[in-house]
Amino acid sequence: MPKYAGRKAVVLGGATGLGLVIAKRLVEGGADVLVTGGPGADLGAAAAEVGSCAHVVRCDPADPAAVEALAPVVEARLGRIDLLVVLTSGGCGDPAFNSAAPADRCRPTRTP
Repeated sequence: MPKYAGRKAVVLGGATGLGLVIAKRLVEGGADVLVTGGPGADLGAAAAEVGSCAHVVRCDPADPAAVEALAPVVEARLGRIDLLVVLTSGGCGDPAFNSAAPADRCRPTRTP
């Protein structure tokens, strides 16, 4: 059985760079993956590289409205989130997150 079989993953910033590599590995491991790309990301190229098992959508992480609008998309396409990877250079739509010290933004979380 693949390592991530049955898992649902969201990779914010997964259309390029390290996020794209992570998204590809999750798909190869059997996960159902939703990948986001911000302004300027080539979503078509990302979709082709990640594969047909991934959902690729545009979401600007610096835009609070876009981040909020992503929630129903994730729910409709995945139903739940088991794995969340956040790799964005522009921060997150939450001002409290953006103003937090880097150590406070990067706390590992384990869910059952």
